[in-house]
Amino acid sequence: MSIKPLSVPQKSLSQSITSSSMTFKVNNIKGWGLNSLGVNIALTASDFGTQAFCVFRNDTGTIIEIMEFDPATIANASITILKRGLNFDGDPTTETASYKLDWPAGTTVHFGTDIPQLFNSYSQISSGIVAPISTPSKIGHIYVDTVAKKLYFATGTSSSADWTIAN
Repeated sequence: MSIKPLSVPQKSLSQSITSSSMTFKVNNIKGWGLNSLGVNIALTASDFGTQAFCVFRNDTGTIIEIMEFDPATIANASITILKRGLNFDGDPTTETASYKLDWPAGTTVHFGTDIPQLFNSYSQISSGIVAPISTPSKIGHIYVDTVAKKLYFATGTSSSADWTIAN
């Protein structure tokens, strides 16, 4: 999966959705850039990579719902939701039923901003007093053995053998 963190001006829902809805529609799909004629260009799947997230936010900014959507559907009449009610800690996989909410038309939708993809798309660094024995959770993570003074980086996510020593 690839994630392209980007900033997109906020959008709004063009119609209400329920907590069980798996599609939504926004007021427009215009992006943030202008073409050579000065016309605002539409968002496309390639703007997001292969995995994309959005946040629905109420008017006062006190309630949010984090969702994963199918970036291939960004220009469709309805955008497909892959996961709803994602946790607020940056875990892009765990859905929580109580976080799935009903949203009225006009709800603010943030694509590419205010979402956990910004944190999960960067390498994480951990450390310990021995070589890593756990399976890396993401390619690119870094591990430092503080006793042997060895640096490891994750080249896969299948087993602890996916930690590659750098020095």
